Amino acid sequence: MKKVVLSLLVLSLVCSLNAQTKEKKVFVPNFYLGLYGGLSAFVGEGNALFSTPNTFSYKNNVRWGGALALGYDLTPVFGIRGEVGYAQNKWKNLNKINQVDKFGFGSLTADLMFNLSNLFVGYNPDRYLDIQVFAGGGVGNIGYIASSKDDRVTPIVRAGVQGVCHLNRNLDLNLELATNAVSDRYNDLKVNCFFDDVSSLMLGLVYHFKGAVEEPPTPMPLPEPVVVAEKPLDTDGDGIIDSEDKCPTVPGVAKYQGCPVPDTDGDGIDDDRDKCPTVPGVARYQGCPIPDTDGDGVNDEEDKCPTVAGPKENHGCPVVKEDVVKKINLTAKNIFFVTGKSELKPVSKTQLMEIVKIMNEDKNIKLSINGYTDNVGNPDNNQKLSEERANAVKDFLTTKGIAAERMKAQGFGATNPVASNATAAGRQQNRRVELIPAYAF
Repeated sequence: MKKVVLSLLVLSLVCSLNAQTKEKKVFVPNFYLGLYGGLSAFVGEGNALFSTPNTFSYKNNVRWGGALALGYDLTPVFGIRGEVGYAQNKWKNLNKINQVDKFGFGSLTADLMFNLSNLFVGYNPDRYLDIQVFAGGGVGNIGYIASSKDDRVTPIVRAGVQGVCHLNRNLDLNLELATNAVSDRYNDLKVNCFFDDVSSLMLGLVYHFKGAVEEPPTPMPLPEPVVVAEKPLDTDGDGIIDSEDKCPTVPGVAKYQGCPVPDTDGDGIDDDRDKCPTVPGVARYQGCPIPDTDGDGVNDEEDKCPTVAGPKENHGCPVVKEDVVKKINLTAKNIFFVTGKSELKPVSKTQLMEIVKIMNEDKNIKLSINGYTDNVGNPDNNQKLSEERANAVKDFLTTKGIAAERMKAQGFGATNPVASNATAAGRQQNRRVELIPAYAF
């Protein structure tokens, strides 16, 4: 026991001396290969420490052993390991006085590895010493050196503990204490249970196959403080500093040296968008006044005859000449139809040629044609007849070359009588077509 404690002290000293070369690292699952060598002791066949008689001693029971291990660390806590080992052992043969028998012990085992330091304290890549325990099993061969006839294959159940000193990122120095429970049938004792024990205390050098770890980037140095120059004054906030702003208290644009876009004619539309910047206008005409196409002083939006000049009191339309009105009224009084029908009598067509002449002489004049009847008969029929007679006049004039859009035909039935319907003479006057000339409907 004193030797085990001394060995652990030596391992701690080596780890401490190596502290200056430790690297920063993170856990990386890895394979490792280890080579172990040290002492091997056989306990059994009456040599047990607490048996009677007790013949256990360094001289009688301890020789040497070694092992080659291949393992894999899955996590900071858990790993697996396979090991091939060989040891030469000796024991005091109680059946033969003062005879110490020697035998070889070969083993092939697999272990589950548990890192207690990482389990209970947490993974710390800066720690230099870890404690691990392991348990496993396998198969072994016990060969009696004096006679090969006593060779036996035995199952193995094993457990142990080891201190792991991390020399650097890849290399560990391990001190391992292991016990292997075996069974044998030496000297015809016919013991077929795990009664004997082969224990070992070995020092191992273990190399971990770890790839390079990318070190965290070195923090960038803090930038030098930037001295921000005092911002020039811009009172009106238009982006033009006061020293260059001709209107420093009124927001403006660079084009006009910080002043607003001018509105020369004061119509609320700035000169950049005003097509008539010196004459007040309206937005729908891009800052220009409402046009007056015929120049009669009545703008086109109020002028019922925007292309023909006329007085304002007649809504911008010319006044039809009095003699023209008289001729048209006279013609209207001589328009006759077949009784009860909308067919023009021949004499009416002759009279209507005068209307054709007037409208050809003045291409701007328009004509409203209004048809009326007396109150005799069904009102609906009278309405229909008045419309048909007005359209008959319009159709005749159209056939003579007068554009249809210059005329408007309407029927009013028995409404608006000009005489009493109580007499035949009055009813005759009410059956009429009125022709009203104008320059706009």
